[in-house]
Amino acid sequence: MVCFEVFGGHREGSAAEGRHRALAVGDGLTAGVTKAWTRVLRLVLGLSLWLLGPSLALGQSYFVGTQGVGHAYSTPGLAEAVAHRRVTQVLSLRGHDLLGDDAWRLDVALLMRFDTELGLLGEDPEQMPPQLARRFNALHLLQGHIALALGADTLTLRLGRQVQSDVLGWYDMDALWLQWRLWGPLHFSSLAGLEVRPELSVLNDDAFARLGVPLIAPRDASMSGPTYIVGGGAHWRNGLGVRGDVVYRRSFTNWQDGVGQERLGVSVEVPLGAGARLRAEGAYQFLLATADYLRVEAEKRWQGAQVEQHASLRYERAVPVFAADSIFNVFGALGWQAMGGTWRVDAGRVRASIGGGLRLFDGEQYFDAQGDLAPELRLMAGWDSGLGFRLSGVHDSVWSFAARRHLSQCRLDSDWWWHQVRAFGNLMHVAYAKPHADAEHSVGGQLGASLRLGASGRLDVVVEAAHLRLRHSDWRVFALMDLGFSF
Repeated sequence: MVCFEVFGGHREGSAAEGRHRALAVGDGLTAGVTKAWTRVLRLVLGLSLWLLGPSLALGQSYFVGTQGVGHAYSTPGLAEAVAHRRVTQVLSLRGHDLLGDDAWRLDVALLMRFDTELGLLGEDPEQMPPQLARRFNALHLLQGHIALALGADTLTLRLGRQVQSDVLGWYDMDALWLQWRLWGPLHFSSLAGLEVRPELSVLNDDAFARLGVPLIAPRDASMSGPTYIVGGGAHWRNGLGVRGDVVYRRSFTNWQDGVGQERLGVSVEVPLGAGARLRAEGAYQFLLATADYLRVEAEKRWQGAQVEQHASLRYERAVPVFAADSIFNVFGALGWQAMGGTWRVDAGRVRASIGGGLRLFDGEQYFDAQGDLAPELRLMAGWDSGLGFRLSGVHDSVWSFAARRHLSQCRLDSDWWWHQVRAFGNLMHVAYAKPHADAEHSVGGQLGASLRLGASGRLDVVVEAAHLRLRHSDWRVFALMDLGFSF
């Protein structure tokens, strides 16, 4: 029997009493979560566990995972308005094939994250400015959906909070997604729902004050309502590695005059034989009546007895487009294009790669210059001693009209105790400069260790220091514990 308890604090009482309750509640879920949100969370968890219960007897699979992250940041010599002492808790629950029926398959997924800033525990939440209050006791439902597959995946439905990703990007939404496999490699999909926005999400506690008053006011009347998303697509997959997608998506607050985005995307991937492959994808923006994204990439692999090589060439073209109600649409036509390539060699214990390219900004539309050319270069080399430690180095440079940046990094990894413990050190140097100005240099380092906990858990601790002339020294301590159980 798997059981979870979500704690919710009362809204009455003094600020000191509230802080005492926050420190007393375990697992990072403090008294900032309201009773209403707690009831909703218990309902979601209860429904998921109720669906999960029969699967234990049927021998079906499920996964329970938790992740705790602590993050402390300090800048000696500078006055800090709020001490950065952030704690994050993530809870994951998944169940697969809960019905145990060959003709029907029911899956559930739940992913929640809770964040709080312990540096705010000494402050009165009622007196916090909004930008700080949103960092205190923020509860997020990242995923929460049920999926039903019928007839050997001929028809699949997914209802609830989910993330959809394709050539048009990714959307976080509360929606119904449907997939229908018509014939062999061909299937169709459709979706309809609401975009997840912080000021409208019921389970996003950082958008509300302690008494339930929204801290994020609507920007204007047209943005006070929800944003709807509809879309669909046709998809092709076959056993020869050929992939094709045509997708359409429209987001709007009002179907006629409140359209935020309306795009059509196409992507194709074709194997050419002998380790070669060609990919192409693009998107058309109806609001600007133009193609706002294009990417073509060709790659080739050579597999030898001891050496593997990989080469790729790419071309990209993009035009940034903002929402239709954004004042930044004046920049919608300022695009860029880039071309480049990468060559990588892996000889077992030695590996290296070189990559680079040119990026051209379409500046002639707004400036006197005929565009700006920005070269890019990336080098990487690594060596495995075969004795439990590895050495690697990376250099990355970018030159453009706005600035030039050079990053160099060297890393040493070491495995101990049959790969149960891993330690590493990392040194980094960054040089950044604007045109006709002296470069600013930043030097930093990391020391860290990772301990495996069972088959799928780990504990990571990292200490980081960096020095910059304008900000003196920065110190950061990061700790992560990740536990997962599959049954």
